[in-house]
Amino acid sequence: MLRIGELAELAGTTTRTIRHYHHIGLLPEPERTGSGYRSYELADVARLLRIRRLTALGLSLEEVADALDGPGGPDLREILHELDADLAEQETRLRRRRAVLAELLAAEGDLTLSPRIAELLRQASTLGAHPRTVAREADLLEVFEGFPGGAGPLLSIYDDALADHDLAAGMATFTHEFKALADAAPDDPRIESLSEQLAGFITPMTAQLPADGAEPRPEDDPDRYALLERVLTSGMSPSQQRLLQRAGGV
Repeated sequence: MLRIGELAELAGTTTRTIRHYHHIGLLPEPERTGSGYRSYELADVARLLRIRRLTALGLSLEEVADALDGPGGPDLREILHELDADLAEQETRLRRRRAVLAELLAAEGDLTLSPRIAELLRQASTLGAHPRTVAREADLLEVFEGFPGGAGPLLSIYDDALADHDLAAGMATFTHEFKALADAAPDDPRIESLSEQLAGFITPMTAQLPADGAEPRPEDDPDRYALLERVLTSGMSPSQQRLLQRAGGV
């Protein structure tokens, strides 16, 4: 015969847990001694150990009760198959997270960015792009990660642009000229030539977007894109906004 504390020690649990199992009917109340103490036998130990084994696998207490109390409840094999499928899905997610962590740990620079975005921005910086423009592009790509299709197509465009040294160098120079327009008047003559220059960059780059609709598009989520456009232009001067509008960049 065992008292509740001895049962708890033998089963590797607590007396509080055992009392809870008694309260919900999962572990039957045992006979009591003449002095009022609960007195447990071998069958109680075995049932408690089975409860602990099944809950450790992920079964709810209700499912454990159904499984231990015979036919009529859900099929235990089916429940275990479902648990196995859930664990397999969790395992897949964990592998993906570890792969991302491995990329981040192997990268240099800002570890809060995805490794691919960080590498593109590093390349843009080495080509002489204006630092504020580089930071803004990082923010833009991060935002597009949450849009339908993600930022994958846009990142591919950046990859191709950076691989073309003349195009990348021209864009880097443009970022400095664009920054210089911050204090210019909306009718500054530079706007016309720079808008044509930007359109020359945008047209061949956007022509590389896939035709299967995978790229982020305004018609996919017009309200969200409208908000994004407001955010993108909110920090720009009227002359910079006009340049983008003329070039079709916003």
